[in-house]
Amino acid sequence: MNMKRAYELSEIGKMKFTELLTFLIVFIFTPLIIKIVNNLFNDALLILILIPIISVVIFLIIIWKREKGTKKYPTNYWLILFLLLFSYMDLLIIILINNPNLTIYGLVIASFLYLYIFGILFYYFMNFLFMFRIKKMFPSEADIEKNQVDDMSLKKLSKYIDIDNQKMYYSLSLINFAIYMGVVYFGMLLLIKNFTDEKGSVFEQFSSWVKEQEYVTLFNGIAIFSLLITIYNITIPIQKRIIKNAREKVIEKNKEYFNDSSRIK
Repeated sequence: MNMKRAYELSEIGKMKFTELLTFLIVFIFTPLIIKIVNNLFNDALLILILIPIISVVIFLIIIWKREKGTKKYPTNYWLILFLLLFSYMDLLIIILINNPNLTIYGLVIASFLYLYIFGILFYYFMNFLFMFRIKKMFPSEADIEKNQVDDMSLKKLSKYIDIDNQKMYYSLSLINFAIYMGVVYFGMLLLIKNFTDEKGSVFEQFSSWVKEQEYVTLFNGIAIFSLLITIYNITIPIQKRIIKNAREKVIEKNKEYFNDSSRIK
């Protein structure tokens, strides 16, 4: 029961089970399939496999676009879908062009996009664990009469946020994004340095350059990730406080309506 409620409250609980399952299958198994086919068969078969996979991602995007107005999706779910689509399109272009130099840069881009997606999925996973621990500690919860306020988007809340706080919120978002991109990029360098073979690899030139960089170490990676967590612990609470204050203004302005709703119920 606790796990079910934690799932409903988490980010991934906002998705239909079929959507979630389809996405995970595509995300997890596509790289494995591409690796196997690339080693055992020719590029023509790889193209035939990529096309239906791309079609599935486009189908998920169509579902999201059709239903985004009537239901909530996980944070940055739309971004994940488009990044996934771009990564597979990137691989398809690499195969069609078949240029060694372009292949290097194309694979770097695809790897970068995949790592970025993995970071968002990791956030979903941690969010689920967080909710699970909450429901283990608090199995029950009070009924909330103001769900519609909690579901209000930033656009709708904007008229309750002054310009200074809007500037602060956006600046913090840029800082979070820049640091996250830096962590993803460093993680990609770390993977290439430790898990790629220079000889005979399409990564040969780039991998050689990465292996020469002394600053690309696991210790520095842990330090950068710790910096990310530290900064997020500062910026995210500030953003949440801005949103909370805006929601309180909405409730205050519509206090009579919410009181009437409570009595009706």
